Amino acid sequence: MNQINYYSKKDLEGIIKLIKENNFKRIYVTGDTKTGKSHFCKKFIKQVNDYKFIELDKERKSYLGKSRGEVLNRVIKENRNNSYILEHYDLLNENYLLDSKYPSTLNVWKKEANILVLLNPKRENIQNGADYNVGFIKKSSFDKLNGKIIYSNLGTGTYVKCINILLDI
Repeated sequence: MNQINYYSKKDLEGIIKLIKENNFKRIYVTGDTKTGKSHFCKKFIKQVNDYKFIELDKERKSYLGKSRGEVLNRVIKENRNNSYILEHYDLLNENYLLDSKYPSTLNVWKKEANILVLLNPKRENIQNGADYNVGFIKKSSFDKLNGKIIYSNLGTGTYVKCINILLDI
């Protein structure tokens, strides 16, 4: 089966240009299932090879029995001095990991990220026999997140928000 990508070549090129111009070191990528997050990160790594690609779900396999929040905390701590692109579908969920031991996913990563890339198609698609109506929940959470939108493509539903760096863009 072919990978379906919702971001465009123009999106990837524009985002890479912003990252290089602004020296962003910690890039986070999110979006609903089947929106091309991993594909985007792999293409990014091929063009900007001094970044590490971190897939949070794969990292969890190294820390069996640990919560997603604990794994995210460890990954961030281990890579604090590195340039990396981190991908996970549920970075914008405020209540995903609320428990007494670990803060929510959102509260963990938003202190570290320079930018958040949201792959957010705005159309219904049938993939793998399932009907996905994606976009609304992730985009509304993205809009509430503090920061400045520095890239958007309404056609593909791709958005980038600067989180923790002051810019004169």
